[in-house]
Amino acid sequence: MLPTELRQLIIKKINLISDNQVLEEIYRLLEHESEVTTTYTLSDEEKLSVEQGLQELKAGKLYSSEEADDLLEKWLN
Repeated sequence: MLPTELRQLIIKKINLISDNQVLEEIYRLLEHESEVTTTYTLSDEEKLSVEQGLQELKAGKLYSSEEADDLLEKWLN
């Protein structure tokens, strides 16, 4: 879902809320979000991992969600 679509969906849902406590909590969360200014910076190792993943994607080395779930299940057990 695109951010603009999600934003519109959230606005519609908020407009239907009549509980003041819920609205206050939403407002509190939004205020907290506007205060967050930390930007995460990738380490060199993380950048390399991302680059490797993009190269694999370009080479067609990818798994379906089901295949990835199966691999994860095998890895965890």
